[in-house]
Amino acid sequence: MLALEEGQEEDARKIFLQIKSDKKIQILDSLLKSYLEKIKAGPSLIKLLSTILPIVQKEKQDMRYFFDAAANHFPFGQDFSKVYQQFIPSTIFSFWYLNTSESKRQKIAGPFVGLFAISQNDGTPAIDDDYALSLLDVINQNEKIFYPFRTSLKQYLESTYFRHPYLAKLNSEEARKSFITENAGAKYIDSLTKDDFENVDDLKAALNFWYSLKLPEGAISNSIKKFRELFTSFNASTEEEKLALCDGFFAFSKKYSAKLNSEEIEQALVAEISTLSTSLGSYYDQLPDARLKIIDLIDFFAIIDKNTNKNILGSKIENFILESNNESLLKISKQKIKDWTTRYPGAILKRSQKDATVLLEKEIYKVLTPEQNQTIIVGLVSNRQNPENLLSVIEYKVQNTETTIDQIISGIPNFSSDIFPDIFKSLRGLGIDKDSSRIENLKNRLVEYKNQHPDQTEIVEKIAKRNRGLFNPGQRRELFGEDETEKSE
Repeated sequence: MLALEEGQEEDARKIFLQIKSDKKIQILDSLLKSYLEKIKAGPSLIKLLSTILPIVQKEKQDMRYFFDAAANHFPFGQDFSKVYQQFIPSTIFSFWYLNTSESKRQKIAGPFVGLFAISQNDGTPAIDDDYALSLLDVINQNEKIFYPFRTSLKQYLESTYFRHPYLAKLNSEEARKSFITENAGAKYIDSLTKDDFENVDDLKAALNFWYSLKLPEGAISNSIKKFRELFTSFNASTEEEKLALCDGFFAFSKKYSAKLNSEEIEQALVAEISTLSTSLGSYYDQLPDARLKIIDLIDFFAIIDKNTNKNILGSKIENFILESNNESLLKISKQKIKDWTTRYPGAILKRSQKDATVLLEKEIYKVLTPEQNQTIIVGLVSNRQNPENLLSVIEYKVQNTETTIDQIISGIPNFSSDIFPDIFKSLRGLGIDKDSSRIENLKNRLVEYKNQHPDQTEIVEKIAKRNRGLFNPGQRRELFGEDETEKSE
């Protein structure tokens, strides 16, 4: 007993192991129970409990009589606040609590919950930060144990432990529902500052927790304001944190999409959305490499009808459409690209006139009119690009086939001869076979091309021969020297 009372853990362990070896644990159990009933309280009780509990846990021994007696005499309130550090929450609730009679268990949990209510003379919490966090971890993992104390815990969390990282420790669904009030969640968000986060992973965890909170009505506007404050507090060198904020806030915004897009949206929320839009627009301009990662968030706020700065974000989306490489744009969902085609047709058409890759991969041409598809085809020709891939998928349906044929023929001098086979497919698909005047114009352009590019003569003649049926005998002679007696197609 002397070793236990004086907290001599190593000596106490040796003695305990000897008693275990002699198979006298039951006797020790009764002896310790009687001893606890005798001393009941004071330093000797604390040292006894703090010394024996880790030993019994490690050796996995059933000492229910002792455990029950210890629960009856466990300190609470101010008395416990003076000695709490001698009792590790994870140890207490993973072993002692579970091996105590159910009728006694609240006598163990109660003193630990009560620690949250105790303050020092200067008003600061009586327990240190690390201990509070470890206790909150236990509560999060063992919500049912602490459910009988939910009213008190709600009060303590809302009044004192609403800041990060304390409240965020209760990140399980059951713990949030049981112990976190809407006001506590709102206070958590309002209290956040850049310095609260140890690293980007801590920031991401906080954003996930933020998303999971049930908030009062007014907290949505405050959330947008807080996001903007946090966003602007990280400088350009902390891009990873800024991107984490964008990802987290995009998820939050989608959760409250109906509210943000409501016709009855309050003016304060409109003001926050509009101010945030300016910040997002500036961020887009500052970091070109991050644009793909934030474009979904920008797009979300660009379509909020009441956003007075939505045009700022709309201009960024147009820039993204025009300036991004194909790889980036192909990562955008097909539906979003089609939405952009409706909202930003000018940007889509302008980009597609230079490169039809995205247009074809995302099947944008399906939502365009024949006139718009024709505009793109003409643009491709002007930019020396092959129009056939687009023409074939739209089945050569353009607003004006004659104009389109004329534009393609006019572009022949600027094309690479490599795409001449496709140029003929395009012209014939558009119906040039029935238009003798345009066939004559085609012949003239091909002859012109041969004269300008003597090294390409053989290629041009070979392609013209494959399409000899398009030309009359005189045209064939000019193109590839076919004699009138030669058989024509």
